[in-house]
Amino acid sequence: DADKTQYVRAILDEIHRLDEIIRNLLNYARPPHPQIGTCLLADLSNRVIQLLSDEAGKKGIQIEVQDKLLHRSCRADGNQLTQALLNIVLNGIQACKKNDQIEIILSNEDADRKAYARIDVIDTGTGIRPEIRNRLFEPFVTTKTTGTGLGLAISQQIIEEHHGKISCRSLDKGTQFSIRLPVNMQEPSVKVD
Repeated sequence: DADKTQYVRAILDEIHRLDEIIRNLLNYARPPHPQIGTCLLADLSNRVIQLLSDEAGKKGIQIEVQDKLLHRSCRADGNQLTQALLNIVLNGIQACKKNDQIEIILSNEDADRKAYARIDVIDTGTGIRPEIRNRLFEPFVTTKTTGTGLGLAISQQIIEEHHGKISCRSLDKGTQFSIRLPVNMQEPSVKVD
């Protein structure tokens, strides 16, 4: 009957939510080592947009990729980078209102005699409150009522495992996350626990 169906749905939703929290905790506590291969950043960005298209569409948010890459690929774990970018773009969607936009800009950067791939995620959302700006990448820091506060901490961990850097800055309207990855990262040495 309808009442029982409603309760079963609520129970299943809570099971999925708890499963996600546990999965995030385990990934943060013991992240898998990156499986390095050739990673096409434009394909990865388009995949993230595809995965989040329903979420963005429900809120009337447009997501676009600007591809300015000279080096078409970098050496990375594509699945892990997808997860990191997914977390960042999802945060952007959640910070945006109807008719706001998110732009993913792919470019190259040279610094310290090395080539880097750069991913900028810029949203026109509500921005980040000053009191949490310096704690954004700490575990369990969140402004959402339903979030675990692990998404950005996991993203930072993934980027650092790839010998990259992630940063965030507030804009006049919205937020910009920047990821910088070495283009020619080698296979990381296996850690012995």
